Amino acid sequence: MTWPTGAKNAMLNGQQITDASLHTAFPGTTGANEVTGGTPAYARKTVAFSTASGGVRTMGASAAFDVPAGTIRWVGFWNAGA
Repeated sequence: MTWPTGAKNAMLNGQQITDASLHTAFPGTTGANEVTGGTPAYARKTVAFSTASGGVRTMGASAAFDVPAGTIRWVGFWNAGA
């Protein structure tokens, strides 16, 4: 099935994403296994996305994380931490 562009845009714009996080294992719906530590200390980053157009929605700017040595397996996107 091919989704119309208008439906893709509506779905993408319906995702209210405010923050991004990094995880060392599957985060589930609670944000488990989030990275900790480092110098400077790891912290979630505030992110902003453009309005969807042509079925695509892009992040306005890259997010630079302070991450201690280790393996990042998941990126989480959150709405005000939820």
